[in-house]
Amino acid sequence: MKFKKYILFIVAAVLIVGGGACYSVYNSNHKDAADTTSNDDSDEDLVETEDYGDYTVTTTKNQSTSTQKSTVKKNGKKKTLVTIGDQDYTYTDDIDTYLIMGTDYSGNENSKDNSYRGSMADYLNLVVVNNTKKTYAQLEINRDTMAYVDRYYDGTEEYAYSSYMQICTAHWYGTNKTSSAKLQCAAVSQLLGQVEINYYMAIPMNKIETLNNAVGGVTLTVDGDVEGLTNGETVTLTDEQAYHYVHDRMNADDGENTSRMRRQRQYLSAYMAQAKAKAKESTSFAANFYSTLHSVCTTNMSGSASGKLLSIMNSYTDKGVYSLTGTKKTGKSAADGEVHAEFYVTDATIASTMKELFGTSKFS
Repeated sequence: MKFKKYILFIVAAVLIVGGGACYSVYNSNHKDAADTTSNDDSDEDLVETEDYGDYTVTTTKNQSTSTQKSTVKKNGKKKTLVTIGDQDYTYTDDIDTYLIMGTDYSGNENSKDNSYRGSMADYLNLVVVNNTKKTYAQLEINRDTMAYVDRYYDGTEEYAYSSYMQICTAHWYGTNKTSSAKLQCAAVSQLLGQVEINYYMAIPMNKIETLNNAVGGVTLTVDGDVEGLTNGETVTLTDEQAYHYVHDRMNADDGENTSRMRRQRQYLSAYMAQAKAKAKESTSFAANFYSTLHSVCTTNMSGSASGKLLSIMNSYTDKGVYSLTGTKKTGKSAADGEVHAEFYVTDATIASTMKELFGTSKFS
């Protein structure tokens, strides 16, 4: 399903607002990303090749995101390979992906020992950049989407097994903020046929107050019943109101995640407009804003990677925002044994979305 064009995620707003000057000013003072940036890029990727007779498959493990890229070579031609259900698909375009996560505060992320627990990834947005066709698009993923989530042995980062549960829970099972983000990347990757995730950025939802403050508040017309707000009123959200608007679910509207996703789209679209306005008012705004974002997030995006995304969003064609349609149920798939919402997406839906965003076709 394709929504009206928006640039919904905060990182896009930060990178776009100042144009080329935003990045050049920031990069001149910050040779690389902030302390919250993972330097896993230095890890050597693992490569394996299997021979199937008339074709070979080479799989490269991206250590930075715990995902992989498989390429198939047949008749002298190389294509990227993904598998959805029992069907293999390939594509030839040059694709980069950026996973943006918004996490709640259900975990214990400040712990430095075995008591660490990540927080649930309430907001998941995969930015798909097609460098061949010079386009980019966003794929919103419902937090309740049922998917395979990798689990570690306690106190380690050694793979133990996978469980079929809500995709947002992947972030819970890490041993630190970086491994939580990588597990979330892996879950999204597996949902989409083992597609490679190149970059990630995890932003705690309780830091929305900090980011809202950075632009002086966001003005919008309230959509739904949210704590401290009246449906239909136009208001400039305070920092606390902004947090409730994008985070609250159980005590807001009908309690459905789809309603919260609608508010998140609205808020982030208005946020971008406000950030652009601030950037026009002050030449120093964009660089300071970028620094603020990196101070509250966990990411493997270096300054150069962020600069690349900036350039893309200023020059590529925006294809808009997509989402995976599915069926909503309730069940006890989560590890706590309680009844939770479950959102089921068919292989056919995933395949059609991958065709739209990645240009996949059946492998034969």
